[in-house]
Amino acid sequence: MVTKTSTTTANSTNAATAKIVRVLRNMNFLKLRDHGNVVVPVRTETHPSPMKQAASNRQPGQSHTRTTVDEAINHELAKARYLMDDLADHVFGHIVSTELAKDILHQFINDGIVQVFEGAAPRYNHDDKVAIDPKSDDVQRAIQQAFEDADEHDCVRPDTDSKGAEPESSSTDSKGKAKQAGTKRKEKQKVKTYSFKWCTFPAEPINEDRLVSFLNEITDHAFAFAKPQLTETHPELRHRFAAPKDKRHAMALSYEPDGEDMRPDFVLLPRDAFLDSFKTVDARYINFTASRLVGEAKNKDLAAGLEQVQRYARGLKRAQPWVHYVLAMTITKDKAIFLRGEGSGTERLELILADGRGCIEFIRILLGLALADEVDLGHNPDVELKGESCMRGVNTPSNVPTTSCATRATDVDSAAISSCDISSSKAFPGSSRTHSGSATYKTRSVTSRVRNTSAASQVLPISSRTPSSKAPPVSSRTRSASAAIKIPNSSRTHEGSATLLQQAITASSTSSKRVHSEIAEGNQEERRTKKRKIVKPAVEKEERMVFYPVRVYGHTCLGILFTSSSIRGRGTTVFCVLDLDDAETRLALKMFWQDLERVTDQDAVMTRLAEHDPHPNVIVPLKTFNAHRKGKTCTTLGGIRGFLDEEIDCLHVENRMLRISMSELKRPVKYFWGLHDFVRGLRGALLGHEFLTSIGILHRDVSENNIVLGVYPWEERGYLIDFDMAILQDAEDPTPISNSSTESDDESSEVSEKSSPKAATPDEKKRVKGLRTGTFPYISFNVLLGARHTHFDDVESFLYVLFLFFFSYAGPLPTSQLEGAHEKGFVQPIGSGRLFHMRNWPKKFADWADGDPQVIAHSKSFHIWNPHGAADLIQSAEIKDCLRNNWPEALHRPIRSLLQSTLKAFRKTMKGGATVGGRTELSHAQFINILDKWLITYSALEQEYSNCPDFKAYARLV
Repeated sequence: MVTKTSTTTANSTNAATAKIVRVLRNMNFLKLRDHGNVVVPVRTETHPSPMKQAASNRQPGQSHTRTTVDEAINHELAKARYLMDDLADHVFGHIVSTELAKDILHQFINDGIVQVFEGAAPRYNHDDKVAIDPKSDDVQRAIQQAFEDADEHDCVRPDTDSKGAEPESSSTDSKGKAKQAGTKRKEKQKVKTYSFKWCTFPAEPINEDRLVSFLNEITDHAFAFAKPQLTETHPELRHRFAAPKDKRHAMALSYEPDGEDMRPDFVLLPRDAFLDSFKTVDARYINFTASRLVGEAKNKDLAAGLEQVQRYARGLKRAQPWVHYVLAMTITKDKAIFLRGEGSGTERLELILADGRGCIEFIRILLGLALADEVDLGHNPDVELKGESCMRGVNTPSNVPTTSCATRATDVDSAAISSCDISSSKAFPGSSRTHSGSATYKTRSVTSRVRNTSAASQVLPISSRTPSSKAPPVSSRTRSASAAIKIPNSSRTHEGSATLLQQAITASSTSSKRVHSEIAEGNQEERRTKKRKIVKPAVEKEERMVFYPVRVYGHTCLGILFTSSSIRGRGTTVFCVLDLDDAETRLALKMFWQDLERVTDQDAVMTRLAEHDPHPNVIVPLKTFNAHRKGKTCTTLGGIRGFLDEEIDCLHVENRMLRISMSELKRPVKYFWGLHDFVRGLRGALLGHEFLTSIGILHRDVSENNIVLGVYPWEERGYLIDFDMAILQDAEDPTPISNSSTESDDESSEVSEKSSPKAATPDEKKRVKGLRTGTFPYISFNVLLGARHTHFDDVESFLYVLFLFFFSYAGPLPTSQLEGAHEKGFVQPIGSGRLFHMRNWPKKFADWADGDPQVIAHSKSFHIWNPHGAADLIQSAEIKDCLRNNWPEALHRPIRSLLQSTLKAFRKTMKGGATVGGRTELSHAQFINILDKWLITYSALEQEYSNCPDFKAYARLV
């Protein structure tokens, strides 16, 4: 375990011989402090992998309203919110020492900015008290008491005499510490007490603009006094507070539809955002990509302010997913909270502004925020940003190449390209071209077995067929050129392509609400939303200074493919970057915070994959490495929070490490060309999962986000990605039963001991492991009930991917937008939460994402186990409304047929009923066979109902 150490440079003429002071966390004042009544599942012997809701990975059809997000955040952060009294010292102690903050407070008292009173602080004001003379001895004693109190709560510096304690004693002999602390409290009761008042603090009700003026005035006065004493050669203010001018709308770039009530009362901005010597703020900078801290002001309700600022912090993390941590503040009339959040949860410092220690820490926080560099505020130094002024951030940054993409000529021969039948399509709005289902496309040869049926081969592309057994083997170290996106030289101008994508994005932002309101479920959601007052999204056309990554870990960055939105969790972010060895090749760079307890599992999985030839339907990372922060391995509890190994063992949250992986770039499911394209993609992902099962790898996180599609029609159509949750586990055989081929209504009446799966036992007995294994809406009912996770559960997850897909989208995007997305490498527009063809799930199925695991499990198992449940589901109002509003009428029957045949197959293989130990046992071959038969039966509809771009033009450019 690597321990973070902060350093302070003593004043010395010779910097090379400067004294380095180690900083250790003060464990005496660590407290686990949650607010609200959130029940969190516990890992037990009989429940090895309990599910935990999270706001980090909202699926396309999940609700993004304020209530659902707040509930998910509270559940996500439950048992992971710590009070740390030394937080300000740990973050800013190397910039503003406790002694310097004490001297600033003394100067504030002399200048009349702060007043001192005898006795304890009153509840809200000092109006009935007389202030002590600033020159009196009482003021000196009050300041000294405040300093001693703050110093006692600061970090431990064993190399100095400030604490007189060794790091070993900071985490041992708790009984002795408790006794010592009790003695100190008794001594303090005998000492004369004092309280403090900030004279210029805004009166109630607290106005955001006046509060910001107060914060900036305090910062300016503190800096003016401290400037001669700062160790930095040329100290300067790098940041300043500002308040959004628009009080009615959400702050810009809050990622709709998550933008509900996303307007912080104040933010911290870089100095470039201010004009006229910090007197005027440039309104373009007031957005989530430019903010360094978000804050909320309340008159008295500190808990409400904390809940709101957590939501803003989540928005900040989503708008800047590359940061190591986010910062937030909540301020009331008499209290303040300073919060830091990262992958293991949050830690916060709560201050009483009328308390001497609270005044010192408040000064340290304000001045530290103003002086800190970007890394001290959480920025990742391996990510280079660029600021660009644009209209509300919807246009694509100018650095993104807009040349057309195509494979090399050696990968696809001209005969294959010329045989693509591109014809007009009547499928969906904006459609002009489609792709052919002919089997003339060529692909690479592989030795891995790919399942197919003779009937399906009549209509499936060669890329989906079983390769010849005599095909030459492919080296595990060789990456096929056809698997990566190439950027040929193109005569198309940047302005023309940018305009194309801008029009597509503008169309999506202007039409999404209108289209969505026409859907029955959308109307229900709208009616529910109208019952309460919400903050409207920001106006659509407004100039903003948007910050986006242009270089990530040395790679030129074209944009973000995917970003999660959690504070706690893996925080997965995927960038589209250029290969360092081949500037024409686009890759997917994944940044994620891996639970340290899972690193061993993941490394073992990658080793197992390296021992086998690559499979065409599995995307294996080309390389993976660990990130560093200030020369140390970047971990949440060690690298960021600075806890020692023995201290980490006392915490009850997971320790996470930032890891980076590189892989081939593929097409996200949301950019599917048509229904048949998605079904082929699902089929390919099943083939990939079958291969993983055959070599003893259990994926455990099958979801829509972990399935990607081929970039071109001649490639493999579907792939399985993401091994963060994967483990090594041998596949289980189906449970033997007397009659598995026929359907019986009383299959659950009697179950033998042999028909029950293995008993639920912890797969690993380790200190702390992240609770969530899988993505909530797609988890099998068997795992939701606490049973052991097997490959059959993953196969069932594919069922939910198929089922929820039809509710998530209203057909594919228009061809023009699919073409624009292809040219941009499928990067998502800055500040856009989801594309306009995405839809909210009906409440019945939305509860699969946010409901009680037991209820979700019984709901899923009912629709599979009960024959009437499956029939009722197919004929339900939700299905009818979904088909009527989202899909062309000609596809209604094929969709119903696909769902009905799939549910029937799962029901035939149901074992054990809807109880703990029950599960489905549908094999990969059976599921693939269903998809193959469906593709054959409805092959005539594929070309008509597809919006596939015309790739012949791209190929001719090579």
